[in-house]
Amino acid sequence: MMRSLDGLIRVIGIALIPMGVVMFLKQYVSLELPLRDSVEATVAALIGMIPEGVSADQCGPRRQYGTAGAAQGTGAGYELY
Repeated sequence: MMRSLDGLIRVIGIALIPMGVVMFLKQYVSLELPLRDSVEATVAALIGMIPEGVSADQCGPRRQYGTAGAAQGTGAGYELY
């Protein structure tokens, strides 16, 4: 089950790249929005397409947490995501 979920996440991640390019071009070229507005709107739309919890769980090294909720060796009390 985890293998199929990882495959699905990979496909969604790859599909977001061309969708982001198309959204940016539509806003910047067709709608003639300023560059900054086009980038902000595209990033906001792409972030909204990422399922909640996927980016924190699937990216980067795995961390082991202690009893206080802090990653071992960081010295922090709690980490916010």
